[in-house]
Amino acid sequence: MQFKKVFELGIFEDTDPWEARNIRYTNIFSVLLTGANLISSIVLYFIYGPSLMTIMVFSVMFLFGAILLLSKYGFYTIGRLLMSLVLPIGIMLVSYITKAENPELVKSYAFFDTRTVLLGTLVVPIVLFSVKEKLYLFFGAALPGFLILLYNPIHTLFGVGYEQILGTPEIGYGMSGVYYSISYIFLVTGLLIFKFTNENLARKNITLFEDLKSSNSRLKDASDTIHEQSLALIQSNKELSVIVDDRTAELKNSNEELIRHNLELQQFSNTISHNLRGPVANLLGLAQLFELDKDEKTMDEVIKHIRSSATSLDEVLKDLGKIIDIRNHLFQIKENVSFTDEFEKTRKMLGDQIKACNAKISTDFEYDSLYCIRSYIDSILYNLLSNALKYRDTSRPLKIKVSSRLIGDNITLELEDNGIGINLDKYGDKVFGMYKRFHDHVDGKGLGLFLTKQQVESLGGTIEVASKPGEGTKFIMSCPKPQDTIISEQVFYESDAVTIWFDAVNFVSTLVWKRVPSSEEYRDGLTRNLEIFRTYKCSGCIADVRKLGLVSKADRTWFVKKILSEAPEIGLEKFIIVHDSNDGKDDAYFEEMRKAVEAHNIFFDHDSFTMKEAKHIIRNTITV
Repeated sequence: MQFKKVFELGIFEDTDPWEARNIRYTNIFSVLLTGANLISSIVLYFIYGPSLMTIMVFSVMFLFGAILLLSKYGFYTIGRLLMSLVLPIGIMLVSYITKAENPELVKSYAFFDTRTVLLGTLVVPIVLFSVKEKLYLFFGAALPGFLILLYNPIHTLFGVGYEQILGTPEIGYGMSGVYYSISYIFLVTGLLIFKFTNENLARKNITLFEDLKSSNSRLKDASDTIHEQSLALIQSNKELSVIVDDRTAELKNSNEELIRHNLELQQFSNTISHNLRGPVANLLGLAQLFELDKDEKTMDEVIKHIRSSATSLDEVLKDLGKIIDIRNHLFQIKENVSFTDEFEKTRKMLGDQIKACNAKISTDFEYDSLYCIRSYIDSILYNLLSNALKYRDTSRPLKIKVSSRLIGDNITLELEDNGIGINLDKYGDKVFGMYKRFHDHVDGKGLGLFLTKQQVESLGGTIEVASKPGEGTKFIMSCPKPQDTIISEQVFYESDAVTIWFDAVNFVSTLVWKRVPSSEEYRDGLTRNLEIFRTYKCSGCIADVRKLGLVSKADRTWFVKKILSEAPEIGLEKFIIVHDSNDGKDDAYFEEMRKAVEAHNIFFDHDSFTMKEAKHIIRNTITV
């Protein structure tokens, strides 16, 4: 309980929730670092006595402890800066003092462990500073990388460099600096990506929680006066209850998503630690081999192994990059995807393999479509079908069955084969794990099923496996059938000046101007709208120009010649303009548009429609 009070120093009832979170994290790090320095100074005292290094570590302990006082009196930002700067600089000073005081005791590994610890210090600014504090976040995270990059020159400048102390030139040691820099770049990139993702979710969570509290408060006030209100107020209370339920469900979903992201972050961090450790350890070992054996034949062999380890490291980085790409494309546009069409593409891609093993493939797409990200379905089908071909049982003809159906509100896609199967009693919890392989007789990295699971979950679905050794395997993917309101109101592009929606049900784009744009913003918005037609084959467009203002003659001419001239090519069938009644200033502009589109037999209409009326008109007149 006392520790909890220490962690809450500087937090008051009126403190902003996000600021309170940052203060709490700062206090926790202050306590941890103070304790760590106290323990380190005691250990150093018993080993080296009252040396300069012991005194320095002991002194820094008071600095980290003083950060609690800074938090208490409202200067927690200064405390965070001190912590982010002092920690890596202090580690470099310890490294220097250790080597300067006892150079005869220095071993080669002393030039590696400090850089490893420096890599860890970049966690402090990434945790303590928010995304909005870009300057602090940048300098805090950049300092460890700067010190890692200049690690060798700094030590050499003060006479404690690798060659100055150990007395032998080291080629491998120089290469290790390159790999430490690569590891830093990868770590800081990965952590910042998850920082941005998790912080957005956390901010949304706080906003939803405050909204929920506000809604509950309004509901209580309404309940206190229920007997004095009319039937209209009773209806309002019902609507308010619906709002509270919706916000509660949204908060629950946000919390679940936040928990899932945290678990993925932990798995991501563990994977980085595990998969980078092997290649880096190999490189360090090879570096020491250079020091011990200068035989030319041996050095050639070591260089060969260095290239192999570097290649392994590069493959790990590429694989993890694919995972990050999936997480960054959660909000791609969902469109109506046909299982029949996409599976036929996959069958053609794997045609040579199918023909080589004479596989018999049957399909039964009882429910043939799903609103989803097309590239994800392509990847899922490819991974599952290629796995069935790879892990076939050569003692019998390969049979593969692919089917889909609608069960309740879920669309299910199944792929079943009679291959060698998987021992789920032994490997059941590892089937969709990263770099998990259960058969060694074919090539593979064990990444396909992991990526498949990530993509299915990104679509809001689940994937399961049923299998027995010697009998075959069945993969079952289940995705919820999306509501029309979700897939008919997808944000394709948004800026301060314009929002562009895509209706995947009716193949309609809706362009809404939010203010008077500059010429550049005007042309950019219309060009973006053109991308929807080219990519998703829209047939109708609604343009809400109520806040657009008057368009310059140059921009009007550009729109007619550049955009509307491509109408036949992009498949535009109907164009609706929503605007307020005016004094006729826009009539010339509308007349230019009418002539341009009607020349291509495209229906054009402009009136003082509401958006609801415009949507009704365009959805009931376009043949899709």
